[in-house]
Amino acid sequence: MSDEKNEENKKALKNVGQYDKDKSKESKDNDKGKGLLVPQEKYLEAGCHIGTKFKTGSMRDFIYRRRKDRLFVMDISKIDKQIRKAAELMAKYDPQDITITAVRMYAGAAGAKMSLILGTRLIAKRFVPGTFTNPNIKYFREPKLLLVCDPRAEGEAVREAKMMKIPVIGLCDTENETKNIDVVVPCNNKGKRSLALIFYILTREYMMKKGMISSYSEFKYRPRDFENLDSLNEYKKHEEEIEHINAEVDQSSQVPIQKEQQEQQGPQEQTPTEKTENEKNKVVVAGNSEEGKESSGQSSNEQEQDKDEDKNKKD
Repeated sequence: MSDEKNEENKKALKNVGQYDKDKSKESKDNDKGKGLLVPQEKYLEAGCHIGTKFKTGSMRDFIYRRRKDRLFVMDISKIDKQIRKAAELMAKYDPQDITITAVRMYAGAAGAKMSLILGTRLIAKRFVPGTFTNPNIKYFREPKLLLVCDPRAEGEAVREAKMMKIPVIGLCDTENETKNIDVVVPCNNKGKRSLALIFYILTREYMMKKGMISSYSEFKYRPRDFENLDSLNEYKKHEEEIEHINAEVDQSSQVPIQKEQQEQQGPQEQTPTEKTENEKNKVVVAGNSEEGKESSGQSSNEQEQDKDEDKNKKD
C-alpha cells in the first residue's frame, strides 16, 4: 500500500479519536447522534452484553461485572460508544473498499445483509492465506478497511491487514485479544440476535453519516432482517453473477488484443510436420487430377468409337 494510503488511514483513525472526545456528552436524542443508538432494552434483549466465562487483559476495561454463573457481562454504554467509533471510521471509506470477514454462520448472515444493502465486500468462509498479500491468487483483494467478526477465528485476516497497514474494526468478546485491532467493538460475537443488532446499527449509522438517509425513520430495515440466513445465499449468488460478468468483460477485452498481436506478428511459419502434411495433400490432389484427365480421355475415345460403329452399320 502506498504512503498516500497510509496517511489517509492515519487521518481517518485520528478523526475517530477526535470524534470520541466530541461525543463524550450524551442525551436521549438519537436522531442527533447522542445518547444510546438504540434503547438499552434492545441491547439487553439481543444479549449483546453477555460475554464468556473467560476474559483477557485487553478486554478488562469493557467488562462491567461477573455473574453467578461465571459469565462476564460487558458495559452497554461502552458497547454503544465503540459502535459509534466503528461507524465513524467506516464512514471514511466507500462501501466497496470495506471488507467483512465472517467465519461463523450467523456473522455471515448479518454481514451479507449489510453487504447487500451497502455494497461492502464479504468473505463468509475460511480466510485463504494470501488474500490481502498475494496478488497472484484468485481470491486476492485490496480493501482499505477490514471488519472482523471474531479476531481469534479470523486471526490470519487481522495479521495480513496489519502487514498491509489496513485499519481493522473487531467485534470482540471477553475472551478475545485486541492486538492489531484499531477499533474494538465489545459484544457477544457469537449470538445470532446480538450480531444482527450490531450490524443493523452499523448499517444504519453508516447510511446516516454518508447522507444516504436523513433520519432513522427512512431506514426501513429491522434487526431481525439481519438474522435471515437467506441473505447469505442471496449474497453468494450476487457475487457469482458479478464474477461471471467480470469474466465476460475480461474475455471480450482480450479478443481485440489477440487479433492485434496476430496482425503484428504476420503469417506464422509452418512447422516441419505441417509442411509434410501439406505436401502429401498436394500429391494426392495432383494424382486425383491426373486420373481425372485419363478417365475423361478414355471416355471421349470410346464415344468416337461408338459413333464410327453406328456409321458403319448405316452404310
